[in-house]
Amino acid sequence: MEMQYEVKKLHLAHREQARLLGVELPDDIAKKAGFESVFDVLRQPGRELNLCQWFVWRVYRHLASNHSVLVLNSTVCEEITDIANLMIADVKLIKSVKRYEGGDLRWFGDWTAPSGHIAKGGSKQTLAFKSAAAELEKFVVRDDIIIIEKSSSTGCASVIALFSLVGYFGNVILTNVFY
Repeated sequence: MEMQYEVKKLHLAHREQARLLGVELPDDIAKKAGFESVFDVLRQPGRELNLCQWFVWRVYRHLASNHSVLVLNSTVCEEITDIANLMIADVKLIKSVKRYEGGDLRWFGDWTAPSGHIAKGGSKQTLAFKSAAAELEKFVVRDDIIIIEKSSSTGCASVIALFSLVGYFGNVILTNVFY
């Protein structure tokens, strides 16, 4: 019995990030086809910076996928571009990026569908992935949460503050306060 899969459309956010890199995609394109189209355009000679920006963005989204705070907000933001420039300076890294297939960049590693089917994404063992991930680590917000509860001695109101610890510059961000 052959398994049936729902074909998902490429999300508007993905189309917008591709557009920032000069790749226009139709509104109704499927997700895998969209990723393949972007990668095929950016793999062309002279587009190495854009290719690495897209790749670094996808690695960042993978690393930050379980976190609600995205520090880097675009394929063309300064930090992504700086990392992409580091990558294009190394021929081995460019070759490593170009070995991927566009559809592989939807996710990295294995992904288990609700049906139990295990799908394979892009490799996390390549030189390109490891290099990008190492450079991006400082921009991934951690999920470490501290809960502070303070009650008045009369039992009036309690204040609960939730803080997310951020490795980026050692900052602490106040994410929510309840009274």
